[in-house]
Amino acid sequence: MNDSKKERAEIRLTKADYERAYKKAKEFQKLLDKGKTIEDIFKDLLRLISVE
Repeated sequence: MNDSKKERAEIRLTKADYERAYKKAKEFQKLLDKGKTIEDIFKDLLRLISVE
């Protein structure tokens, strides 16, 4: 085993992290149910974060 892998910090997930991920998954599923494609959702996200 590589020594650098032994030195990695462990990842800790809290209940809030799981709840946030579950909420985001539900929001994503609602968008898909409304007829949006994954590409449309991705383009919308890019528009939100783009800097002009």
